[in-house]
Amino acid sequence: MDSAATQAYTPPRIEIARTVAELEPHRAAWDALASSAPQQLPMLSHAWIATYFEHMCPPNAEWACLFAYRDADLLAVLPVVAVKRRHLGMTLSILTTPRDDHTQIGDLLAHDGAADVAAELIARARATFPRAAYLEVNRFSGSSPLLAWLESRKIAGVYHVTLDSYGAYLPVPADYAAFRRNLGKNFRSNLNKATNKVAQLRHVHYQFDLGAAARSEDLAHLLEVEASGWKGEAGSAIAASPRLVAFYSALVERLRRAGWLEWQFMHGDGTVLAGNLAIRMPRSVILWKLGYLDQYSRCSPGSMLLEQVLMRAAAAGEPPIVDLTTDLPWYDNWGMKRKPFYTARLYFGVLGVVFGYVPAAVRTRLKRVGWIVAMKRALDRSHTAR
Repeated sequence: MDSAATQAYTPPRIEIARTVAELEPHRAAWDALASSAPQQLPMLSHAWIATYFEHMCPPNAEWACLFAYRDADLLAVLPVVAVKRRHLGMTLSILTTPRDDHTQIGDLLAHDGAADVAAELIARARATFPRAAYLEVNRFSGSSPLLAWLESRKIAGVYHVTLDSYGAYLPVPADYAAFRRNLGKNFRSNLNKATNKVAQLRHVHYQFDLGAAARSEDLAHLLEVEASGWKGEAGSAIAASPRLVAFYSALVERLRRAGWLEWQFMHGDGTVLAGNLAIRMPRSVILWKLGYLDQYSRCSPGSMLLEQVLMRAAAAGEPPIVDLTTDLPWYDNWGMKRKPFYTARLYFGVLGVVFGYVPAAVRTRLKRVGWIVAMKRALDRSHTAR
């Protein structure tokens, strides 16, 4: 950096929140930053992270949320949780972005041009938790600036990035009828059969409520249909867990307050047949929780509702993307595309390098050795056969 640039550079003001109440003053600027970010993911917003810290953070875990401002402008946000992990027989303290089955995406949220600010935010997180061996940014989108910053060394230090998983999305078709004709023959046949069966039901209609029209109370309809099938029998439905009910109740209220909450319901025979908890961002709508009434599975109510979602989006010309963020086999029926998600570890000091980076680098290299890969596959097949 030349002397003129050095003189012009203004270090960001870092603020740190350690309680849910301390997150509130940052809410409007934080949600606005999430809305404008290339990821277009509500999991990076105040609405989601505050709810995670309030209801889902591991017991007795310390957490902090770091904010970087320049004057009144919020430039970057980094939420972290301090946890313990075993590495090579040693227990290490590490920092991780929030992640569990109901908060599956974490990231350092920042403006595209804020690499310097992001680096300072990471340094402050390290100083806040000086015993931490590394920072793990969990399942962040390939569209995140973080990936480019690491690869271009704009964020200096020892790091390791791995492909975590894929998420499915569907660009909204300009012509839904043409899109439908290009779906697989068997799937189109199933859609036609389901349409005929739905026609035999009474009072079928679809409900799409967004923004001010979306009521937090409608969460009850989604919980009911989600618990009607195998999840209810297995005890894994949201309704079976008071903790999850509290999490989603607070989440939908915060999403409603942000203006992002959208309910998508299919009604028929005097009841709710299918429902989606959706979050509408400026350039995408995320279908986060989907459920249907198991007694009506012959009518494929989930597919019927998704078809209505796509038809409405195509007719309106927005949003450009329907994003499911996860990857399941049935998404292929709709010809969905896939996008990668990554996990990055940024190592701190000798402890992080020796017990974190070196073992991870060795594992990565071993995965590229042909005979070791073949041996692992053979062992996996042997265990499966048993």
